[in-house]
Amino acid sequence: GLYSLVYQTKKTFITFSLEEILKLKSKYAYPLLLDLKSCGTVGGTINQRTLSTKTIKEYFGLSEDSYMRLNKKTGASEFDRYNFEKNVLIPAISAVNDTSMVKILPWEDDGGKYYHKEKNRKDRVLGYIFRYQIFNTSVQPAEKHNK
Repeated sequence: GLYSLVYQTKKTFITFSLEEILKLKSKYAYPLLLDLKSCGTVGGTINQRTLSTKTIKEYFGLSEDSYMRLNKKTGASEFDRYNFEKNVLIPAISAVNDTSMVKILPWEDDGGKYYHKEKNRKDRVLGYIFRYQIFNTSVQPAEKHNK
C-alpha cells in the first residue's frame, strides 16, 4: 500500500508521500519542501516565499558558523554564499523539484536561477525569494483489512 507522512505545523496538517520523501537526494530538501508546502496554495497558483539566510540555515540544521570564511583582505569572518548555494541550497532545490509535490520555478530575469536574492540598499543579500507551485498529491488511506 501507499503510506503517507503527516506533519503538523501550528494548526496545519501537511500530507506527504513517504515514497517521495525517502527518494529525496538532499538532506536539506525535506525542511525546504515542508516550509514551502505549508506556506502556499495548492493548484495553479504561483506562490512566493522569502526566507532569510539565517532562517534557511536554522531549517537545515546548520550552525551560525557554517559556511563562514576568513576574508583575507580585512581579516573578518564572512559568509561564504557561493559555497552555501553550491553545496546546500541548489541541491535542496533540485531534490524538491524531483518530487511531484512542489515545483520551484526559475526566475527568467535572474538567469533562470531557481531563487532570487533579496538585497538591501547596500546590495547586501538578506535572503532568498522562491516562486513555486504546489500540486495536489493527496494520498489515499491504505485499505483496512478485517480480521
